[in-house]
Amino acid sequence: MISRETIEKINDAAYVEDVVGEFVHLKKRGANLLGLCPFHDEKTPSFIVSPSKGIYKCFGCGKSGDAIKFVMEHEHYSYPQALKFLAEKYSIPIEEKETTPEEKKELDKKESLFIVLKYAAEFFKDRMFNSDEGRAIGLSYFKERGFLEETLQTFDLGYSPDKWDDLYQDAISKGYNEEYLIQAGLVKKKEDGKIFDFFRGRVMFPIHNVSGKPVAFGGRVLKKTDKSPKYINTAETDVYHKSKLVYGIFQAKQDIRKLDETYLVEGYTDVISLHQAGIKNVVASSGTSLTPDQVKLIKRFSPNITLLYDGDKAGIKAAIRGVDILLEQDTNVRVIQLPEGEDPDSYLQNIGSTAFKAYLEEHTQDFVLFKLAILLEEGKNDPLRKAAIIKDIALSISKIKDSIKRAVYVKECSQLLEIDEKLLISETNKLRRSDFKQKTDQKNSSYQPIDELEQVTDPLIDHQQREIVQNYETQEREIIRILLQYGGQELSEGKTVTGLVLEILEDLELSHSVYSYIQKAYQEAFNNGSELDMLNAFKSHQEQEIRDACLDILAPGHEISHNWMKMHQVIVTDYDADLNRITKEVAMRYKSKRLVDMLKMLDENLKAEKDYEKQKVMLKFRQKFEEAKNDLHEKLGTDVLY
Repeated sequence: MISRETIEKINDAAYVEDVVGEFVHLKKRGANLLGLCPFHDEKTPSFIVSPSKGIYKCFGCGKSGDAIKFVMEHEHYSYPQALKFLAEKYSIPIEEKETTPEEKKELDKKESLFIVLKYAAEFFKDRMFNSDEGRAIGLSYFKERGFLEETLQTFDLGYSPDKWDDLYQDAISKGYNEEYLIQAGLVKKKEDGKIFDFFRGRVMFPIHNVSGKPVAFGGRVLKKTDKSPKYINTAETDVYHKSKLVYGIFQAKQDIRKLDETYLVEGYTDVISLHQAGIKNVVASSGTSLTPDQVKLIKRFSPNITLLYDGDKAGIKAAIRGVDILLEQDTNVRVIQLPEGEDPDSYLQNIGSTAFKAYLEEHTQDFVLFKLAILLEEGKNDPLRKAAIIKDIALSISKIKDSIKRAVYVKECSQLLEIDEKLLISETNKLRRSDFKQKTDQKNSSYQPIDELEQVTDPLIDHQQREIVQNYETQEREIIRILLQYGGQELSEGKTVTGLVLEILEDLELSHSVYSYIQKAYQEAFNNGSELDMLNAFKSHQEQEIRDACLDILAPGHEISHNWMKMHQVIVTDYDADLNRITKEVAMRYKSKRLVDMLKMLDENLKAEKDYEKQKVMLKFRQKFEEAKNDLHEKLGTDVLY
């Protein structure tokens, strides 16, 4: 594990303008630098680098971060890989922190699993190419499918002998640990203690992670039998989570990035056939339902995804099931419907690679409109079915984050459905509000009220009636931005910015889970007198969610020139000019809103409460909150309305 000291040295040495400048042509623009975004196509520059903050931000696609995040995004590196890349660039020796016994045990376990899985992949290849059974059954099967030896090597395809414990005996003879063979899903142990190979008499499809390491296997049986399933797969392990990986991503990632498009198919052989035909930007969901994590993995390399599924009804339904997940992850989704009875592999073999590529180009359709056409075909002349179709299409449109895309789909779909556009807008908005509320509830489920409110609500207020107002994110984000950017700075009255914010908020905890975590960290640092070190600590935090949140908050905004402000007589908040006043105002306005919402909640519960003694206690707390609110409003010099 890379030591904290090494990470800090890398942070200190890696100036964002130097790192980004190696990949992007930057021009001076005021205090910042401007260039064309490397993460999406654009003609007008919207990519800003702020040397003073050590941050970049694209106002076109929304990407933002620091030097380390840029290397991760641009080169598709993990966090440790990006650190090592920058360490090498700036000649910083990597110091590995001594791990705890628990961490070392976990790392050793994972590394051991990778070792036995790599061994297994080589074992299956060896048995296919160098044994009579392997050549007669496994190799001949792949050759019948038209796969070249180069393709077999690219995907590490192999064969598991139809023997009880061939892999196990070979592995043990070479010194591999029995326990890791079991944990990797390669062998099983019976109740009587006997060990047997999990894969027997099957052609083998290794599943690689993004780095190219085998992490699991799929095996296809070739002998006809009623007892054995056609395909079996490795169960999930510490190094393999099927919901987070797609088949072929290692072999496809460079072409996906280069062509800015991914073809998504269902099976292993579909991927292999298309790859061999020169269509290398292809991956498979491996017969499982598409998951958000799988989509996020593909989107790391391109947001453009084209579904290429079987032409039968089952294939079409499988494609339709996955569309909402794709739309929700802000991808651009298209679909290609193959002729009935064909799958990508069979159709490619039937018509050849040239005709197949031409078919892909000619038959690509927008997915939402494709889905609508399929649904309308199924629900001809059925008013009740049409009502269900409207709701179904509205659900898909509601998943689209981009408002312009939503508007275009609403217009086109309302015309095809022959309904008023306003009806589809209304249904879509209703679904978006419901989805937003559900996600907000989940995000704030860890919210803990301040002590005084807890005393009132827990014994006296029915939790089923309780409603916590959750529209605080914008204000909480601004509080965290002030802490991150100015936290340890001294103010004229002898306090630091951190001290002032924490004093105003007192025991009031921010409701957003990430912001609350940062607030608590600043409280601890303030108590220890070390808040000046907090910014770098968060920018290189081990938790990606924390790093990303901080980098996003600190990302540079648009600059407004002095002449423009003078010409239009626009006053823009200048934190550096009046940090004391603005910090007070931001923290006090937030606290005021929280108090107002507490009062609203108390008033609602007072109306419902019939017990006089409980009413008296609640009124006592209401008076206390009212006095605190009025005091804040007096200090702010206004009566704040929400």
